[in-house]
Formats: sequence, C-alpha cells, structure tokens
Amino acid sequence: MLQLDVHAVGTPSGPALVLAGEEGLLGTGDIGPQLLHGARLVVLGACATAAGPRDPLEGPMGLARAFLGAGAGTVIATLWPVVDEDVSAILPRIHRHLAAGERPAAAFREALLEGIPAATDDGALGDWAGLQLVSADAGS
Repeated sequence: MLQLDVHAVGTPSGPALVLAGEEGLLGTGDIGPQLLHGARLVVLGACATAAGPRDPLEGPMGLARAFLGAGAGTVIATLWPVVDEDVSAILPRIHRHLAAGERPAAAFREALLEGIPAATDDGALGDWAGLQLVSADAGS
C-alpha cells in the first residue's frame, strides 16, 4: 500500500500533489509504475485527488486515474477539498479493516459506516463524504 497524506493543487496541466514546496509537485504525468513499488492500493489523503480535467470519453483525468494507469488496483481519493482532521479520522479505521484481512472496498465501506454516527452528530458528514474508492480490480 502507498499512502500520501499531502496537499494537492491545481496546475495548468492538471492536479498535482505537493511533496516539497512548489518545486516538489507530482503531477499526473509524473506518476508511473516505478512510483508504486508494487503497491496495489493507493490512498491519497489530499484535496480533490479524484477530480481533474474531464475527457468526454474517459471521464475525469485526475491523480486517482493516473495511479490506476500506473498499475494500482485500487485508489482511495477525494472528490473535493476535505478537512485534514476528518480524513485522518477515517484512514486508521480503513487500515484496521485491511489489517483484519478485508478487501479494500469492504474496508473502505466499513470505515465509512463506522464514522456516520460521529459525523452526523457534529454535522461533518460532508467533510468526508467526498472520499471515493476507484478500482480497476474486479471484486476489490
């Protein structure tokens, strides 16, 4: 698994992850198999990593799509800007379910379901509802 908890920005060529200031941008064109080191699951804890320029035939061409194209089987990404603390609360639950042997889609679902009571109590449901699991693996 590869998890990147960083910031994302929009650039003229599309979305990019900020790894080390403005010179440390990782854009969609920079993502390839060598970056994955064999990881089948990628978790992008940054804003709007599933969004990007829309191709009329292919859909959004964002960072999540780039990681799938590089060989990741499953990517957990965000559709819009998210609050760091809210995403940080969900990710440990996903990890717990993965460690228990659940497949990524099931771990993602269970982690979100566990967070619903707390999110509805404090009105933060929309803060993490933008998380999305995208998979190229059947039955993930």
